[in-house]
Amino acid sequence: MQEFWDELFSQLIKVCEWNLRKIEASQDGSVEAMCLLIEAAEHYQYIQQAYEKKCYGDIHVGLFFTD
Repeated sequence: MQEFWDELFSQLIKVCEWNLRKIEASQDGSVEAMCLLIEAAEHYQYIQQAYEKKCYGDIHVGLFFTD
């Protein structure tokens, strides 16, 4: 199961990076293009942080029992 998550995060990062570079290359200077570029960069950053947290064990899962 661990290999599945490693592969998933690895592929998500590759896709986000590809999208970011593709949008950056076709940027025409418009506000809409800049918004797409910013959104792609945010997605890449989010996935990268999630992957790093998973690798370094910073993600904790807790259970809360209520009555």
